[in-house]
Order: sequence, then structure tokens, then C-alpha cells
Amino acid sequence: MRATYQVFISFKNSDDQTGEETPDKKVAYKVYKYLSSRGLNIFFSPVTLKVLGRDSWEDEIHLALKESKVFIAIGTNKKNMNSYWVHKERISFSGIKLADSSRAIYGYIASPMSLQDLPDDLKKIEVFQDKKPDALASIYTYIHNHLMQINLKRLRKKKKLYKDYLLIGILFIVGIFFLKVYNNENIIEVKKKNKEALSKDRIVHIQIKGKINEEMINNFRKVLKDSQFKTFGVEKLNFDFHNSIKYFRNNDLEDASLLMYVTKKYFRQHGYPYLELKLVLAQSSKENTPLEVWINFK
Repeated sequence: MRATYQVFISFKNSDDQTGEETPDKKVAYKVYKYLSSRGLNIFFSPVTLKVLGRDSWEDEIHLALKESKVFIAIGTNKKNMNSYWVHKERISFSGIKLADSSRAIYGYIASPMSLQDLPDDLKKIEVFQDKKPDALASIYTYIHNHLMQINLKRLRKKKKLYKDYLLIGILFIVGIFFLKVYNNENIIEVKKKNKEALSKDRIVHIQIKGKINEEMINNFRKVLKDSQFKTFGVEKLNFDFHNSIKYFRNNDLEDASLLMYVTKKYFRQHGYPYLELKLVLAQSSKENTPLEVWINFK
């Protein structure tokens, strides 16, 4: 795969009447040899089209004009500089340059052409004169610096793009983190509220008959709150201490069994080994009849 063209050299190749090579071609070849020896990838039609073996040379010229960042117009006289193809290529590249400011146009002239002979569109650009000993080195320096500026701008743009992507990535990660924290806090808050609701809204009537002090009853209520019941209701404490009743829906036998287990364990640990629990249907006109657990002491 060939490298992208960097420089396009435009010149009058042959005389329209004699068909012989023009002096412009010799000058252009010298420029081509010098610049290509410095590592630049150059479109120079006599060499490039021959190497590629392209029959559709107009298409290749059009592609080279689109790819090249630098255009060099070479001439030895005003007529050749304004010849059909040199003028057409220069105008085409100028149009591309209008849309892409990273392009550059240079002139390179040789005797007998002078700066006064330049076409109007080339009088405001940098023009190098072949008669000067440093002409080739100078035009190479200009081209090299121009291409370096393009690469630097490209790197800065890429670096900025990476920074933007990095910033977006960081913001995304931070956003996800805070979203998780927010969700976790909400989950914790919901669980807390649910726990409060479970402990606050569970139906437990403590009405125990016998010589049981209020402190023991309150401790028993805490044990009930800490137990993992599934049902909801209202918890109360009646001060006449007759029986302990827990209301469950009739499909919550698991909760009823847990209540009986917790109650037996608690009171037996506190010196009441003779404890009788009874699970009965409560009298209710509701469709979902609750269950009552009655706790009796012998």
C-alpha cells in the first residue's frame, strides 16, 4: 500500500508545438529529486504515473491533488506557468485550500522567468528562485516546517480528544458511583423504613395473666420485634396483662410457628417452664380470617 502524497509538483511537461521536453521539466525533476531524497512522498507525474502504470492518469492527478498538503508551481516563463494543465491544477488545489487551511502553495521559478512574470494568484505566496544557491534547501525547510505544524495540530487535536474522552469516562464512572451510593442510601432508607414498619405495624397483643412485671413484658416485645415475621399489623401493650395474642392471616402459619417458638424460648429462659400455646381461628367477618395465638401459663 502506497503512502499518502505530501507534495504535488506542477509544471509544463512538453512544448505544444515541438513535443520536446520543456526546461520546466528539468527544473521540476531537480526539485523532485532533492525533496524525495529528504523522505517526502511526492507526486511527480513523469515518475509517479510510470511507476503506478495508471492508464487513467487524470484520476490519479485528481487523487494526488486531494491528498497533498503542499503544491509547488514550477515555471521558467510566464507562458508555461499559465499553460492549461499547470493553471488547471493550481486552480483545483486553490479551491481545496479554501476549504482546508492546512494546505500551502509555493512557487519555484528558474531563468529567464522573474518575480514580475508571476501570475497574479502567485504574487502573494512564497516563491523560490532557482538561481539562488539555497533555493532547494529553503523550499524543503518551508515544506518540512509546514508539515510539522500540521502534525502538531493533529496531535493536539487527538490529545484533546483523548482528554475529552477521559473526562467523559471519569464523569461517567463518578456518576455511576454516586448513582450507586444514592441507590444504596435509598435501599438502606427503604429497608430502614420497612424495618420500622415491621416493628411498628406488627399486630402483637401482650395481655399476660399472672405475676409478670412490665419490664419483662417490654423485653419480650423487643424479642418479638427482632424476630423475622412476615406479616404486618399494629403492636400494642395492654396494661392488665391477661394474654399474649398475635394475629396472622390464615396462610401465615410459618409466622405463627415462629411466634410460638420465640415465646416458649423467652419465658422458659425467664423461669416459666409451664407454658401452653394455642393456635385458633379468630372470629372475623373478613374474607382473610386471621389466626390468634393464645399464650396461657399453668
